[in-house]
Amino acid sequence: MIVMILGAVLGVIWSVYCLRLDGNYSTTAGQKTFTLALFAVVGVFFGWMICVLLQDLVVPTKEVTQINVELAAIRTSDGARSNFVFGTGSSRSARYYRVYVRNIDGSVTPMEINAGVEVRIKEDPNLTSRGYWTQVLAVTDRDSLWFSCFGLRSKEKVAWNLLQVPVGSVVE
Repeated sequence: MIVMILGAVLGVIWSVYCLRLDGNYSTTAGQKTFTLALFAVVGVFFGWMICVLLQDLVVPTKEVTQINVELAAIRTSDGARSNFVFGTGSSRSARYYRVYVRNIDGSVTPMEINAGVEVRIKEDPNLTSRGYWTQVLAVTDRDSLWFSCFGLRSKEKVAWNLLQVPVGSVVE
């Protein structure tokens, strides 16, 4: 955000410099004002472009636990998803972990986790007949100095899913 404001200030300074180099003192106040505003808008645009390009590179993230629940059951499944509208679309196949999450009242809720590199399965010898699912998100650190300079919006994505299961329950 600061880079956008800095871009506007630099745009105004550059327009004043160009108007002084022009040496044409017959320029009206309206023309000068328009030139200042135009350069300020161009400066904000270039500042915005710099923020968009650099936000993912320089703004740090922090890990936040979003889900930490008890599991009743887990199984893998292969699935196919497709979207077709008016004759165009796409289809893809994917692998999922189908899980039953145990609720506070003892009931279970079916959910699915995309099986990918962000999934970690840990066999825990201390667990018997139950498992746990922990989902950790990587969120933009809004307290960072870099976010105040380059941050336009907060982003969050799944950093990893940890499935803790009893020893011997993972079958290949």
